[in-house]
Amino acid sequence: SLVITHVFRRIEIPFEDILDKKFGSIYQIRNYGSYNLKGVRHRFYSVVGDDEGVAVRLTEKRVVVVSTQSPQEVHDMLPVRKEE
Repeated sequence: SLVITHVFRRIEIPFEDILDKKFGSIYQIRNYGSYNLKGVRHRFYSVVGDDEGVAVRLTEKRVVVVSTQSPQEVHDMLPVRKEE
């Protein structure tokens, strides 16, 4: 599972929930706008100074964006569930 620790909060996301992922500039990926999803719950976890990150589209219309200094590495390590 993907574990995100932010301030005093720990979030755990099972790999099975990951439908899609993107990486790049936080300003381009943060809303996952190219998917035209309505009713989506966005969560944004950022560190001051990190301008790049990874956006993960999850089941149940959820999107999580995490800033990181190495977005390509984080993106490559995350599996994507094959939709049937």
